[in-house]
Amino acid sequence: MSKAYFALLVLGLLFLAGCPVEEYVEPGAIAVWQQQEGNDWEIRYSLWNDVLSKWYTPSGSPTALIAQLPGADHDPYVDSDGVSTALSVWNHEGTIYFSKWKGYSWSSPSAIAETGGTDSDPAVALGDSGALAV
Repeated sequence: MSKAYFALLVLGLLFLAGCPVEEYVEPGAIAVWQQQEGNDWEIRYSLWNDVLSKWYTPSGSPTALIAQLPGADHDPYVDSDGVSTALSVWNHEGTIYFSKWKGYSWSSPSAIAETGGTDSDPAVALGDSGALAV
């Protein structure tokens, strides 16, 4: 039995059992972006499902917030080790924040460092061995 056929069979059984299909599929990609919501800017994400060819989040909606911080969030960036770990960084009111993808959700956002200046446009890189550069 081919891997693709087996994956479709499992997904079909999960669907018939009423389980959210997306929870059982490894994402093929993670996208992050800034989106204006009212008078605020937030960081959103979505996961790509290779089998179903669609964007989703574990909650079932196509997009969701990485974090809900009061104030404006801009310049998101995401990278992964290509296996199971992803890290997103962004500018929140002049301070660089990060959140780690934990398989089904993002960790609580944390400031990387408070320098007293205005930081913007961060980038992150994860290496295969877990090395990290921001």
